[in-house]
Amino acid sequence: MAKHYSLQAKLDKVGLVTGFHREDALQRMMDWADKTAVAAMGKAGEATGGTATPMLLVGLDAARRNRDESVAAQDQLTALSLFWT
Repeated sequence: MAKHYSLQAKLDKVGLVTGFHREDALQRMMDWADKTAVAAMGKAGEATGGTATPMLLVGLDAARRNRDESVAAQDQLTALSLFWT
């Protein structure tokens, strides 16, 4: 829903996201998701004595690499999904 409504996604003929009319909204979503992911990692690290942190860092790193406006729109959505998982 986010990619079609709140971000006003631009779609190609087959329905793949090619861009966003509201790039600013996407960046705010990414910022919030990043902060939330870092907080969740901290809690997971505390609960597991740090054993969950390395695995979670891999996902966080991938999300951060793909959140930039220079990557494809579909990759930005993947980054958002990675932050949320």
